[in-house]
Amino acid sequence: MLIVFTVMLAKYVSVPVPNKGGEKVAVVCIMMFVFFYGLFVDAASFIYSSEIYPTNIRSRGVAMATCTYFVACITYVTPGATAIATIGYRYYIGEDGPQLSKKQANRSQSSFA
Repeated sequence: MLIVFTVMLAKYVSVPVPNKGGEKVAVVCIMMFVFFYGLFVDAASFIYSSEIYPTNIRSRGVAMATCTYFVACITYVTPGATAIATIGYRYYIGEDGPQLSKKQANRSQSSFA
């Protein structure tokens, strides 16, 4: 879903004249990603961590799993807003994505000044 979202964002949203159809597909893709992530990853991590530990250490195990989950969320989500503002849809591509041109880099730096 994120691949389709990234393509729609690059081709139809981040252009001078946005395409309404591409915007709608991008919104549907991100909504489906959030739904399936919440259903299978979010909920499963809490349910699994509460079931695998023996009763005498369950509270400590769930506390550790929950703390680890939120530390990981803060670690990955906090720089996301700055990255999206700076490099746009390329944030979803990762390390192998296209590099910023000098014009784009100057434009993104001047917007924060």
